[in-house]
Amino acid sequence: MTQREPAVFLRNVNLLVRDVDYARRFYEETLGLILDERRSALPAMLILQTPGGCTLSLKDATTEEPGKVTGPGDVELGFETKALDEVHAAMTSFGVKVTAIVEQGFGRTFDGLDPDGHHLVVYTLRQENR
Repeated sequence: MTQREPAVFLRNVNLLVRDVDYARRFYEETLGLILDERRSALPAMLILQTPGGCTLSLKDATTEEPGKVTGPGDVELGFETKALDEVHAAMTSFGVKVTAIVEQGFGRTFDGLDPDGHHLVVYTLRQENR
């Protein structure tokens, strides 16, 4: 089987949240994401930059049409980091639910929930898996 060029590229993930500013503080303070003021439409929607080139939109859930989406907490996001222990400590300090850090075949990882219940998987790969 030959490798082929993908037809599309994932560049943004949109999360519906209850409180845009609170969600912003969570992602800035625990994961170090950076607000892109130029592309944001405050106060109802903002864009956060990630080092990997994909952006994260935080959108007020009340602005969506009823029945269009199931609501906050229905997505899982994976974040790779070299500072797993520091991210774990920051999320714990923020007061959100996190599991203990565990060793897996690919490296170390933990699970958590953001303030709106979105499932987060934070991990660091073993050197040989990078």
